[in-house]
Amino acid sequence: MKRLILTICLAIAALVKADAALNPGTDYYIWLNIYEKLLGSNEAGSGPALSAYGTNADGYVFTAEESGKEGYVLLRQKSSGKYLAASSANAWSMTLDAKSTDDRFCWKADEGTYVYLINKKNGKYVGIDGAQKSKDYVSVYYDKRKGSHAQFSVIPATGNSWAEARQAYRSEEYTNEQGVREVDFCQLNGRNLDYSEAIDIHITANDNPMTASTVNLGSDRTWLIFDNIIPSQVVSTYLKHIRINGQTAQNGGNCRVAIYLNGAAVIPKPAAAMTCEGTDGSFKLESGNHANMGQRSNTMTSFVLRRGYMATLASGTNGKGHSRVYVADHADQVVTLPQSLNRRVSSVNIKPWQYVSKKGWADTGGTTKGPQLRATWYWTWSAGYSSTADMEYVPCRQHLHWPSASDVNSKTATASMSLNEPEHAEQHTSNICSCGGTIDAWSAYKLNGDFQPGGGRIGSPQPTDFGYLSTYCGYVDQNDNQSRCDFVVTHAYWDIGSRDADTYAKYMTDQCWTIWNNTGRPVWLSEMEVGASWHSSTASVINSYDKARAYLQALLTRLEESNYIERYAIYSFDYWRNNMFYDDGGITPAGEVYRDHRATFAYRAANTKTPAWWAPGVKTPTLDFRDNGDGTLTFLIGNANGDATEQLTLERKMQGGEWTPLAVKDRRPDFESNTMEHTVALSDIQKETDAFRVSLTTIYGGAATSQELRTGYIKNPSIQTDSKDAVPGWTCERSAANGYTKGTGDTYFEQRQRRLGQRQHGPLCPG
Repeated sequence: MKRLILTICLAIAALVKADAALNPGTDYYIWLNIYEKLLGSNEAGSGPALSAYGTNADGYVFTAEESGKEGYVLLRQKSSGKYLAASSANAWSMTLDAKSTDDRFCWKADEGTYVYLINKKNGKYVGIDGAQKSKDYVSVYYDKRKGSHAQFSVIPATGNSWAEARQAYRSEEYTNEQGVREVDFCQLNGRNLDYSEAIDIHITANDNPMTASTVNLGSDRTWLIFDNIIPSQVVSTYLKHIRINGQTAQNGGNCRVAIYLNGAAVIPKPAAAMTCEGTDGSFKLESGNHANMGQRSNTMTSFVLRRGYMATLASGTNGKGHSRVYVADHADQVVTLPQSLNRRVSSVNIKPWQYVSKKGWADTGGTTKGPQLRATWYWTWSAGYSSTADMEYVPCRQHLHWPSASDVNSKTATASMSLNEPEHAEQHTSNICSCGGTIDAWSAYKLNGDFQPGGGRIGSPQPTDFGYLSTYCGYVDQNDNQSRCDFVVTHAYWDIGSRDADTYAKYMTDQCWTIWNNTGRPVWLSEMEVGASWHSSTASVINSYDKARAYLQALLTRLEESNYIERYAIYSFDYWRNNMFYDDGGITPAGEVYRDHRATFAYRAANTKTPAWWAPGVKTPTLDFRDNGDGTLTFLIGNANGDATEQLTLERKMQGGEWTPLAVKDRRPDFESNTMEHTVALSDIQKETDAFRVSLTTIYGGAATSQELRTGYIKNPSIQTDSKDAVPGWTCERSAANGYTKGTGDTYFEQRQRRLGQRQHGPLCPG
């Protein structure tokens, strides 16, 4: 047993990242990928800074040396012999100094292509302030928080230059933060790769990553990810270098090129998106909208959803009824269906998953300016646009009546949003829609089910009032089990007041935490700005482009750290210093920060809201019949339990006998409808003396029985006393002389045929 435990521990250790990327005795380049600059010396050569390779050719190589403190190394600049250190004179700056084992000289880095350089003096990270990409030299500091402006690549200095080093680089295989095996390369120029295993191959170069190279993905579980090259460029320039199991890669054919954070993923097409197990055996489903499962309705008990897809399962056809969204983002989803859906699934909508980042763009011209800011999703207050290769489009129902639910649901997006600022009357009176002023949470809630046929994640309305969201989610959670709200949306133009950049950023994310805490759902900021023109503090605090840059930089850092914030979209058309673009189309300092910010994954499975659901109470079935006039009689069964039914039995009791089954219904697809029929030959029953009833059990353990029915009394509402439909020679007489009255209050009676003076059992006399 001890040997087994040791083997398991060693296996786990081999997969998990080590905590030491810097090995004593090794020379390194330290590269900030988003700026494509290397750590070296500043223009004067007196201190550390970032610059493009060749600007200061002697200052880029650092040698790791023992520090005498476990887990940390010293970093000696090879050209000067000086050591990288936190400044002793300034709390935030860095310096190149004579050797010392003081904590400010001690550094460590976590393993992988992207690392954080951590200083032992205060545990903070090396990084930059941002918005300085165009400068020849960029200052570095050691007080930064985690984020793209503090994320470096540490590359062994092999060969004779930086170009040779990054072309030769290959990381050890490891398990990344998402639990996926990964191997990293900078460039593949002149190198051919062939992998046939479950692993992600990452290429980190910003451009020209695979001249004279090929990559063969020999398994549908082998993915190729370009960290910094957008999907459209991968398709146009690099897909020709990629093979899928030996065949040329074809986007939309044997693979798809998906949005993957700030880059793209080449994902081989699997044999099936979803493999299901059911009461009638296993079956496979391809990507698409399976709006009506037909003979597979109500049979599914479990499924495996392949990585790279999302699936929305619903108890009703076309996404209606109780529904759940499952996302297989970083691993296959292996699911045994919960009680609410077990043997109740009637429709499945499967969509390719897009690995969008948190960072989005709010603009009616989103497809033009959004890509310039490296946004990975956008919206336009409508449903009039579509997703592009590089950005996911999220449709919105702007007003009560526009755009239509079908317009919203027709989009390929993985999500949709509801009403725009419903508590603001001015948003709902226009030449498109005059909706009568504000729209209360109950009216908005009643629209919720309209989004379900779209098969995506459903967002709330987008108010500025937190209380509105709490009320709305309360309706979703408490009213019934036919609704779903997967995330909540708000607009953030919150007053800066006297807050500095860091304090304001914390205030913003604290506001979002309140929403998350009150609703239990991740938060989207579909419109966001630092302050707003209607707050007096905005102009006084954001009094320069540099201030706008600094406040936005602090806010983005906080937004990334706040896991309960799922997405945000900058709004760039209010206060001019906060705008992302100048009037001439150039990018402002704040825009540069937003552009260069590398956001993390938007979706987090841990934040998923499970829709409210409870087992429905058992409902009493009904039984009626129709004499077909051809020697057969059809029983008409009403079963409001629908797909919650386990088994339904039509029973007969002969005169003086016991109840015995006449017909048993237990095929799960039969319970898709709330009505069913069963026809018998009149010769097989005693119409005048037999009694009939329906009994059933539900999948939740409930049982119910209908009232007793006798077929000797013929229900025919078309024969009425003193009406235009009266049958000549017949009249209705109220009577209980036959000894039978239905418990529902409908009185059965006898008919008298005047012509014959003969009493016969006859039709129901209404009224």
